[in-house]
Amino acid sequence: SEGAKAILNGKLSDILEPAQMALFLKQLRVDEGCTLAVETLMGPAVDGLFLSEAALLLDVSQAVQERKLGRASLLAPQAGVTESTPLVAELPAGARSVLSVVQSGDPAIQRFLEKYLGGCLIVDDMSAFLQYVAAHPEFVFDRAASIDGEFYDSSGLLLTGRTNSR
Repeated sequence: SEGAKAILNGKLSDILEPAQMALFLKQLRVDEGCTLAVETLMGPAVDGLFLSEAALLLDVSQAVQERKLGRASLLAPQAGVTESTPLVAELPAGARSVLSVVQSGDPAIQRFLEKYLGGCLIVDDMSAFLQYVAAHPEFVFDRAASIDGEFYDSSGLLLTGRTNSR
């Protein structure tokens, strides 16, 4: 994003040191064939900057707005509750927890991933997953993405099809 690039290029060097931030996506290891699904589940976090501590969020946010640096996704470790939507032990055929395919070597980023993506699934076939969810309304999940980039969330939002460029 425009704001993240400006921050990385030192536009906030008076309040944010390079060691206090990292380009989020660069800190992740994603299994082969799962990148599009992981990026889809990440939403605005995909091009975010991970800040070393939550206390930086307010100052950085205010500076981005005041200096008109553009839009920026800012991520930070949060204290307190770290529970996400729990997944049941037995998932539908063709579904797996996204946390089985994406990891970070940074413990703070790994904890963020576990909270942000803990209730998320990657599915091989979105149509089959939708049929399963319709037949099992008690099934609990947060968001699901297919390996082709389709997206479905537990509120009923479905993003399907492809852009002309894909």
